[in-house]
Amino acid sequence: MLLHTCCAICLSEALWQIKDSYDISLFFYNPNLVDEEEYFKRLFALKQYVDILENEHNITFKSFIIMPYDKEEHNTAIAEHKHLSEKSQKCFCCYKLRLKKTFDYAKDLSLETFATTLQISRHKNTAWLSEIGENLSVQPKRGKSPKFIELNNKLNKPIYQHTGYRQNFCGCQHR
Repeated sequence: MLLHTCCAICLSEALWQIKDSYDISLFFYNPNLVDEEEYFKRLFALKQYVDILENEHNITFKSFIIMPYDKEEHNTAIAEHKHLSEKSQKCFCCYKLRLKKTFDYAKDLSLETFATTLQISRHKNTAWLSEIGENLSVQPKRGKSPKFIELNNKLNKPIYQHTGYRQNFCGCQHR
């Protein structure tokens, strides 16, 4: 499984659902973040959390793919809707950008499944995330397409409590 991971907090809540069923590759791709400082804060916290999981809890990941911060890619994806508020069509376009990139990487890596920790957040529209993920899974393309796996957003006890950087917003400059 290729798991799009937005932050350590959401990974900590998602992992319990999938760790026993999938070999997980993490995919950090978040061009929506307000600036490089926020990008690196989240990445650093995620790396710390992954180290703790691997070294202290014997939870391993197949790989950890880190995409560079690319604000322009995000701005292009939401350009038509950038004037709208959070939880609008602007967010749908942002979700679609990140899930499409996750899907494409999963397909390139010949992985059977993909998911996103965005589904964990109570602040995200999980119906939209499911719709986008399912639509990507059934795209008529050559070869086998990865299947979208839905995660439950009923926040349960994380496998290991993340105590590092805990952001208090989605990270987007256009909120």
